[in-house]
Amino acid sequence: MQEKKIIAMLGGGQLGLMFTEKAQMMGEKVLILDPDPDCPAGKIADRFINADYSDSKAIQIIIDSCDVCTTEFENIPYKTLEKLEKKIKVFPNSNALKIAQNRTLEKSFLNKIDVPIAEYYEINSIDQLELLKDIKNWPYILKTSTFGYDGKGQTIVSNFNELKKSYTTQESSNFVLEQKISLKKEVSQIAACYTNEIAFLPISENIHVNNILHKSLVPASISQDSTKIIEEITKNIAKKLNYKGILC
Repeated sequence: MQEKKIIAMLGGGQLGLMFTEKAQMMGEKVLILDPDPDCPAGKIADRFINADYSDSKAIQIIIDSCDVCTTEFENIPYKTLEKLEKKIKVFPNSNALKIAQNRTLEKSFLNKIDVPIAEYYEINSIDQLELLKDIKNWPYILKTSTFGYDGKGQTIVSNFNELKKSYTTQESSNFVLEQKISLKKEVSQIAACYTNEIAFLPISENIHVNNILHKSLVPASISQDSTKIIEEITKNIAKKLNYKGILC
């Protein structure tokens, strides 16, 4: 039987394009799966499948053609990875993606591994909402449990009436209500996670305009003590997720 030597990448955007370019420079072949027929990575991939990420035929082609699969971004259906990892190597794993896609699961996970987070409440029904009439420490941010980025799917609420109005006017029914805290600055740690080691990139300091990332300054203007704390948090998250791949 011929050995499979193709890397599958779920997602064919700009990051997928850069991944494919680098892999090909290293002598690797890349298969791209993306529902967009004009996706950037699909134009240079060794093989391009234009199909939905949940398409059963596409998943089977990847299993038959590839020995390893990765993802371009976090909103690939985790159930697709569950199917793939039964047959081939998948990095990162489906459980890590499942948690990253859902703010409720994410906060529960961080609580369990003792990573400090803001006070929050789950809201999955109108009954759960009504239980929050007497909470303190307003304002809060109402966030959809899934999707939403660059300020989308998020509303600042200053009292229960505003919370109820915001909840009832949104299409989703699953939310987290997170206390709004005063941030001195936002930073990001990117790490390459291997089986027995983790490599850190310099921490970046993020500047936002209208709730959208405007620019990142590298390295961040933070103390060595803060750097150590952030790296330890990152190690803890990667270890508990059994994470292999690039983590931000």
